[in-house]
Amino acid sequence: MEYDGAAVRVVSVFEAVRGRPLLYFGVALDDPGLAGVALALAVQDALTEVGARRVRVVVEGALRFSVEDDGGGIPVEPGYRDGPPLLTMLLTTTLCGRPSVHRTGMAPVAALCTEVVAETWWDGRHYRQRVDGTGEAGALEVLEASTRQGTRVSYRLNDGLLRPGAEIPRDVGAFVEGLRGLPHQPEYVRRPGSETVIEVLDRRG
Repeated sequence: MEYDGAAVRVVSVFEAVRGRPLLYFGVALDDPGLAGVALALAVQDALTEVGARRVRVVVEGALRFSVEDDGGGIPVEPGYRDGPPLLTMLLTTTLCGRPSVHRTGMAPVAALCTEVVAETWWDGRHYRQRVDGTGEAGALEVLEASTRQGTRVSYRLNDGLLRPGAEIPRDVGAFVEGLRGLPHQPEYVRRPGSETVIEVLDRRG
């Protein structure tokens, strides 16, 4: 079979994730467990953050949650020379080009969302980055000076992509605790120590 330029179609990262969810999540879009798998990937991503001793998971609704860590904060310096901030790249690309940063789970989860809001407290200041459901990133917001460190990412999963009735598991506490060993991450990725605390708050009624 021969191919020419007409047979090549360039797709965005979000389109690639939605078109081949098995590659990124191990389950199909219509799998009832996909919301839980997305949460798992986001939590495991935070657990790899260097210096993180506490990870906090807040479930706001059936398909809304946030994951926060107290690591050093994701940098907002360019991921590449003259490129977008590293925080923006991690939300919109699956490869950030920084060997020291293993947080490659943010973009696949973001691809399943209608909106993602990431906040980082890094190098003495608070920053915020919003990404919509098409993968379009708004301008990086430079907020107040702060001595705080860490990253919080809030996800709103798209109920139009997931199976009707899909939701984050009700036994979310036990579910999240089982992720501590990072069973699906390669061995070179940082593992959380026994001192790492995972907090879970489920605000659903």
